[in-house]
Amino acid sequence: MGRSEEAIAAYDEVLERFHEDATAAIRSVAATALLNKANSLHGRMGKTEAAIAVYDEMVALFGDELEPSIRELVSKALVNKGITLGRQEEFEEATAVYDEAVLRFGEDSEPAIREEVGQALVNKGNTLSWLGKPEEAIAAYDELVARFGDHPEPDILEHVASALVNKGMRLGELGLNEEALAAFDEILARFPFEQVAARPRPAIAVLQRGIQLNHLHRSPESGLTRLLWHRYGAAFDSSGRKRLWSFSGWRSQFETQASGRSS
Repeated sequence: MGRSEEAIAAYDEVLERFHEDATAAIRSVAATALLNKANSLHGRMGKTEAAIAVYDEMVALFGDELEPSIRELVSKALVNKGITLGRQEEFEEATAVYDEAVLRFGEDSEPAIREEVGQALVNKGNTLSWLGKPEEAIAAYDELVARFGDHPEPDILEHVASALVNKGMRLGELGLNEEALAAFDEILARFPFEQVAARPRPAIAVLQRGIQLNHLHRSPESGLTRLLWHRYGAAFDSSGRKRLWSFSGWRSQFETQASGRSS
């Protein structure tokens, strides 16, 4: 028996012993074991159907719990189930699961649970984008911002930034460049400059804002690309760096064209 199988057996033993216990702390241990079992089946063993079944079992067993620690675990299970379905390209089913997470936990006051709701809404918007439904995706992003735009928790604000970046990109794809620019400007208004440096998503918003300015035939601010690179370049992954360099090229090309028109 490999280590993954041994872990699954251990989780099963915990569940067999304690899942009917009425003590909140022990039920939390049982719920954690069930979540870990599902995550192991999906992540380490690649058994996605089995993992989905375990996520469903967890919601069935613990979905009506009032204990915040258990509710957080159930919210994670739903988000993880949605991610698993999305990776199988079962996008409609994934969207329905994200809706269930928001329906169950959208009014919860616990920050950790609200973070999962934010993740569910970001994922829902992204999934709708993959389904070719940009208007519905934008509605999901707007719902997230309406729910959590003034939340003080940095991790939840990261979801807000992601939603606004993705909203702006979807608007740009629809040719609504003025509206896209407004979405990126909203991020810059919401996030202090030092927060942009620490968080890649707001930094990407600055980048996308420059792209929209190009589409609108307005020269981006002087030195913007250089500032982005020196301050935030390390925060970007390789894809983000390529986009940053691409934007640099677009900006230079635009400024050259603008110079030619004015001469």
